[in-house]
Amino acid sequence: MPGLEIYPGTKLSAHAAIQIADRKIELDWLLAVLRAPEFVRDDPRRSGVKLAFGRVPEFGNRWLRVAYVERAGGIVIVTAMYDRTAEKFR
Repeated sequence: MPGLEIYPGTKLSAHAAIQIADRKIELDWLLAVLRAPEFVRDDPRRSGVKLAFGRVPEFGNRWLRVAYVERAGGIVIVTAMYDRTAEKFR
């Protein structure tokens, strides 16, 4: 499974590593959303990709969307972004 391991069984894709740095998203926030998402849905544009949504209290309670795939060896985070439209998907 390619990527940078950030937690046992959880890796970042190269794309995700760049995006979270550019968007100033903390790794702890990503892990918190993955561990206890407020809701999860399938990505309608990418087969096999799941979207986990959670609010980040440390960042004004903004919604964070984490796109990931589940593999035999664990989870690979594809990308992450703040999402102002997340509430409508609940």
